[in-house]
Amino acid sequence: MRLVKRGARLSVDFEGTSGPVGGGLNAPEAVTRSAVYYFVRCLCPAETPANDGLLRGVTLRIPQGSLLAAEAPMPVAGGNVETSQRAVDALWLAAAKLWPERMPAPGAGTMSNWTFGPVPGGPAFPTYYETLPGGAGAGPGGPGHAAIQQHMTNTGSTPSEVLEAHWPVRVERVAIRRRSGGRGASRGGDGLIREIRFLAPALVSCLMTRHDEPPPGVAGGGAGRAGRITWTHAGRRRRLEPRSSVRVEAGDLLRSETPGGGGWAT
Repeated sequence: MRLVKRGARLSVDFEGTSGPVGGGLNAPEAVTRSAVYYFVRCLCPAETPANDGLLRGVTLRIPQGSLLAAEAPMPVAGGNVETSQRAVDALWLAAAKLWPERMPAPGAGTMSNWTFGPVPGGPAFPTYYETLPGGAGAGPGGPGHAAIQQHMTNTGSTPSEVLEAHWPVRVERVAIRRRSGGRGASRGGDGLIREIRFLAPALVSCLMTRHDEPPPGVAGGGAGRAGRITWTHAGRRRRLEPRSSVRVEAGDLLRSETPGGGGWAT
């Protein structure tokens, strides 16, 4: 992504973006436009009206048929929840080169989506879906917040008491993932640790990113720690792929560790 400012106009050019990918991570063009809208809104004063006029000063180019403007029949289940976050990361990093004294580092960069539901022949219960917060990027104003949803999401975490009352699980741990934020003059926010014990068989699915490549820092700041999700079954612990499905049994433990945010400045 190329970001250029000329006077009062901003050019955002995604030329060179790859074609469609697997894993449902393709994004419709409207999702990419929304990410750019959000980015421009963040650059504006707080009292700026949130309306379509924000993009009148922006020249936007998104290659048709690409990862960021997918066309039917490409799968787009993860485009709104994951690829939108990566588009914001790209905008953030480009803006940090233009305004290093103003822009914070990228945060966790993933909504860390996970779901679970009943298995055939097992106990019946509603399917559950949740996104997990991570660390926010640090910036010139100070360190990043820990365990917070940011950018292209606004969901809150389900209280443990509600989760346990309506689903066959026990929440065994909810904690800040200490020292997972990137180092710097301002340190990135820490991610979250959450451990769920299943009390009945279930099918668990994950749709996450930032498990292979950690959130970067800016202005010399360090990267945050990458995310990870592990499954303990019959005393054996196994790391799961960030986009995968697995059947768990009663007594199994699922541990989620969300990414920390990038650090800012040396």
